[in-house]
Amino acid sequence: MDLVDRLPDFYRWRLTRCAACGHEQGFDDDWFERWSHREELCPGCGVDCTSEDAARVEADPADPALNDSLVLSLSWWHTSTYADWPSADVDPAARLDEPTRQRMGGDEAVARWVGRQNEKALHVGTYEAAVQNMLRRIESQGDWGQTFYLYRVRLRPDLAVRAGCSGEVVDFVGDVALRDVCPAGIDAARYVNSHEDPGGISLALGRDAVHAVQRLRIPLDNSTRASWRESALERLTAAASQPVAVVEPDNELTRLRENSTVARR
Repeated sequence: MDLVDRLPDFYRWRLTRCAACGHEQGFDDDWFERWSHREELCPGCGVDCTSEDAARVEADPADPALNDSLVLSLSWWHTSTYADWPSADVDPAARLDEPTRQRMGGDEAVARWVGRQNEKALHVGTYEAAVQNMLRRIESQGDWGQTFYLYRVRLRPDLAVRAGCSGEVVDFVGDVALRDVCPAGIDAARYVNSHEDPGGISLALGRDAVHAVQRLRIPLDNSTRASWRESALERLTAAASQPVAVVEPDNELTRLRENSTVARR
């Protein structure tokens, strides 16, 4: 069975629903950025992002990942610094140096930590979510300079997927115990991302749910760089040397500046 690839779109509109009043609306990245800085309010009731009843990102009802008959035929994506993901032989403690082991409490504490790591669910999702997860790890989790691998994942064809789709099931570092989301007889559970690729559908699953993977090393080896790379780099360099028009946001401060300029004239 051929895998079905969804066309990536990092800038697509996404759906929110206000928990306070039920108002639904689509938004783009610019709106979401303003919302995150309390510069946008719910059009229905006026709450902002700090409210416990603030707008929540919802899945697109037309997302094929919500279709039980399609979910196993889709390609799923993951990024990792491990070259052999999702190997069951990976030792989470292999990269810990001795000072780190001591800070964690010694060998017994490290062994308990390894046990918890091995009980975690794996996560696969959209191409956008995999890329954004990699960028977040580079920016805020100390993985700058690491070699990453992008995996295209084929699920086992007889997989038992949990009915429905929940809200995001992970903690603040993206972890959840497999037993907490996949009870006996269930191999994978769908959930809606709130952070990477907001509104996209991801799966929490076990290692044996993965049938096969294809792997791409990031950054690419020099020998595998496409011929268009140099011309694209030249265009980007040329564009970077051109002046950029600064578009000020329409708010009280910019209007005050404009009025002051007019008054001085």
